[in-house]
Amino acid sequence: MKDTIKKALVAILAFALAIGTVAFAPSPTEAADLPFTDISSYGWARDGIQYVYDCGLMKGTTATTFDPAGNIKRCDTLVTLWRLAGEPDTQITGTFSDVYANNYFAKAVEWAVSTDIFFGYDNGKFKPLENATRQDFAIMIYNTCEYLGRPSLPGDDEAYKAVADYDKISDYALEAVKWCYSNGIMGQGSLFKPDQPISRAEAAIMISRMVKNTEPKEKDVMNILMMGIDYHSYSDATILVSINKTDKKIVFTSLLRDVFMEMNNLGMLKFNNAFRFGGPKATARIIEKEYGVHIDNYAFVKFNQMANIFDALGGLDIDIKEAEVEGVNNLATEMQRKYKVEITPGITSAGISHLDGYHLMGYCRVRKGVGNGDFDRTARQRVVFTKMFEKIKTMSFPDLLAFFVVAMPNVKHNLKAADFSQLIRMLPTLCTYTLETQVIPEDGNYYMDPLLDYALTGVDFRSASTLMKQMIYG
Repeated sequence: MKDTIKKALVAILAFALAIGTVAFAPSPTEAADLPFTDISSYGWARDGIQYVYDCGLMKGTTATTFDPAGNIKRCDTLVTLWRLAGEPDTQITGTFSDVYANNYFAKAVEWAVSTDIFFGYDNGKFKPLENATRQDFAIMIYNTCEYLGRPSLPGDDEAYKAVADYDKISDYALEAVKWCYSNGIMGQGSLFKPDQPISRAEAAIMISRMVKNTEPKEKDVMNILMMGIDYHSYSDATILVSINKTDKKIVFTSLLRDVFMEMNNLGMLKFNNAFRFGGPKATARIIEKEYGVHIDNYAFVKFNQMANIFDALGGLDIDIKEAEVEGVNNLATEMQRKYKVEITPGITSAGISHLDGYHLMGYCRVRKGVGNGDFDRTARQRVVFTKMFEKIKTMSFPDLLAFFVVAMPNVKHNLKAADFSQLIRMLPTLCTYTLETQVIPEDGNYYMDPLLDYALTGVDFRSASTLMKQMIYG
């Protein structure tokens, strides 16, 4: 028996390595090209600029320029961090005589001051258009990180002294600069230059470092974003699959598609627009920005491809409610006609039914006139994912290999061969993990606005992020 398992694992591993570099090549939409023509000599900052642009944290100074060498102002630094925090609302106005309610940065400044992230001058002015100094920038990101509750290393009392001009740091900024140095955000060059202005390129790279270097590391968790894409390139279903190796559990987090949020330079749109306008990478970045959970990898399929995967699994038994029968059948027939495949018999009555690929897709998609709209629809999607996992757990290795051979070429993703191989090697262990599911934002944390095509508005992203992380990381 052990020899059989070893041979099957070797076969699966070989298959994974082969297709990991061919059939699973990343989609051309993996990374949206930056539109800026003035960053070619800023290779050291490109990843940071890409990150803040994809997340909608920083925009260009024009449609084609980023002005990487230009200094970032105090007000613009706070706008960037305010966006990172989810643009929390504040009713406070008039704190400073030089910040007016109609200024684009007014809410960001009032938020920052009311939460002790930053401060103004004793004369009642904020001087928003002054350049942010490097030490003031350190204070802003240090306090923002604390506000967001992100884990980080404490500032080392001695390590920062390795930088030659450490004695030039002002006392009021010393704790923040030490923290930035300890967390790999600032001071990795030869000098701190604490009282000098900070460029937009430096700001971009430091903010991206702050986010990435303060991710939760206390648990060994891999987050894979799974997306189902409709006919028009909207993300019809988005589920974050979190593999927590420490707690030996897998968490399925459904992200409601109708949540109203900032879409980079496109303004406020429903979340399902993220894939249409930016592809999988931009979708991942928006989730990281709004919910504060790092995405390690992503994968996406179209409706017909997901139906093929369900069929490769042999279909699933689903308990169908009376109210769901007509909608499931209608959607299945619609998709079969759209993709010009054989129209299969529909569900005849409520109760346990064995569904083929397209009827499972209909079950995952149906929402109009059935239950609580998208909330119940995502619950059905989690039912299907759970049943898939339970069925895979019972499969023999040869059957599992056969399933992967048929199913996985339907999937586009950014997993490297080594990542995919690791998952394949873990399959026997993953089959012993417990399953947990959740939907984000949670019920009660939004308002369905009929004036915005029933978009979900008023979401408290900080609350949603906390709930999401509690289940994923434990």
